Amino acid sequence: MVLLKTSSKQEGGATLNESARKAIDMAIGYFMVERGITRGRMAELMGMSRNTLRWKREGKYDWSWSEILRLSELTGKTPNELAGITQAV
Repeated sequence: MVLLKTSSKQEGGATLNESARKAIDMAIGYFMVERGITRGRMAELMGMSRNTLRWKREGKYDWSWSEILRLSELTGKTPNELAGITQAV
């Protein structure tokens, strides 16, 4: 599974494949519901506006590695887990 493709859209950004983007969106939604966090509060925790968070979740904007790592810190999941990637043993 390809998690990321290189992107020229924004410096330091990465274009997620659709299944990874959806998995990250679901992980964010689950985290917000589990913790009772509003969209506004989640955006604050991520250091971005509500609109930017929404656009990133929708795939209109790319996630930067620092943002993926921040999501990883907040949720306690690895970047691969956020993207729905399981490693074969």
